[in-house]
Amino acid sequence: MIHRIYSDMPTFKELQFHQGLNVILADKSPGATERQTRNGAGKSSLIELIHFLMGAILDKSSLCRTPALSQYSFGIDFDLGQARTQIERTGDTPSKVLIREANLENWPIKPHRDRLSETFVISNAQWQTVLGRLMFGLMESLAIFLFRSASISRWIFISFKTICPATNMGSAGGNILSVRT
Repeated sequence: MIHRIYSDMPTFKELQFHQGLNVILADKSPGATERQTRNGAGKSSLIELIHFLMGAILDKSSLCRTPALSQYSFGIDFDLGQARTQIERTGDTPSKVLIREANLENWPIKPHRDRLSETFVISNAQWQTVLGRLMFGLMESLAIFLFRSASISRWIFISFKTICPATNMGSAGGNILSVRT
């Protein structure tokens, strides 16, 4: 469960989620037609932000990488592997995930402690592996999940040995299953 989405950006409105169904709607002005919804309310931006926080590799034109937002930290507080977890990422350093709160006991890859900030840090690629294991039970040999949110196309690259460990596919030569939808 996602508990909250937050940022150190002064104008960011923290979102708190509750058990059960949470619905995010844009307001409509009185007298507006069905087609006159309030664009710019942030619904799509929220989805992109959650995508980013959950390990997405974003291109330079993505919301969190724009010059106006890249300096700020964005975070998510959620349940991971039956433990409350809080992480943060910034557009300036998208390859780094800061671990603010977590039970690291069952993590397949342990983060290291940053000397300057005294915060646990893990690379985004390692974060993807942690998420794959703790959320979906995927093996550590998961290669890459790359979702291109800027376009309709999505590519998924998975080590065949991860999905089908009993097969001869996925040998050290790196047979990769490529699915394009």
